[in-house]
Amino acid sequence: MRLAWLRRFRATVYGCRIIALDEDGRVLLLRQTYGRDCWLAPGGGMRSGEDALETSRRELAEETNCTLVDARLVEELVEDYHGLKNVVQVVVGRVQGAAVADRREVREVAWFDRDALPDALGSMIHEGLERWIATWESGGG
Repeated sequence: MRLAWLRRFRATVYGCRIIALDEDGRVLLLRQTYGRDCWLAPGGGMRSGEDALETSRRELAEETNCTLVDARLVEELVEDYHGLKNVVQVVVGRVQGAAVADRREVREVAWFDRDALPDALGSMIHEGLERWIATWESGGG
């Protein structure tokens, strides 16, 4: 229903993806309870009045019970989302706390070494991960 309304009014959808790293440089990925069965970076839709960092902190806490620190916006992407324009803010930061799936939206969370990512990895993450981390490590964004 929401998607039909958004299409009718040609709305632009705004969201974020969080590249969450632990102290060893591993990446936190999750599998959702809905949609395609692949590993994704945490993320979600921006609420009215939120910026990318606020959205990223909220979404990471909701989905994994973790806190995002030392976070920076590193890139803005525009992609198709079921015929709608989807503006995705990519944020990279460190994680504090033990990651736990919320079981409502997220069925599984896991840490992955960057050289041992899962085969079933979302294409956006596969294409941009190293670039985003390099931008964050250099202080850019």
